[in-house]
Amino acid sequence: MKTGFEELINTYWSGEERKTAPLALLNNFSEKEVKALPPVLLIEGSSREPKWVQVVGKDFYEALKVRVGEDQGRVHKIWGKGHNHLSITLALGTGEGEEWAEETVKWIKGNLNA
Repeated sequence: MKTGFEELINTYWSGEERKTAPLALLNNFSEKEVKALPPVLLIEGSSREPKWVQVVGKDFYEALKVRVGEDQGRVHKIWGKGHNHLSITLALGTGEGEEWAEETVKWIKGNLNA
């Protein structure tokens, strides 16, 4: 599936940087390495993210679910509603917009023995 991100990556990242991008690393994992992955939690800002960040996050999440096996329940994504990739962590300790952090703690506690 063409997302439009290919042009951005070709413009801003060299060949070496492309090799170490998260999606490239995931695609190069062997099946043994994929099976050895622990449960994975992705946390992302919501619609306040730039479109290209949303595309990259979606592409990685979908590829990870395919590689790990979507039915395994080992990949989970939490949305920081009302946040972008900067404000999500800046909200910690403010008492506002921390719902994503509470959900993260629940996920961690639920996966400690996974």
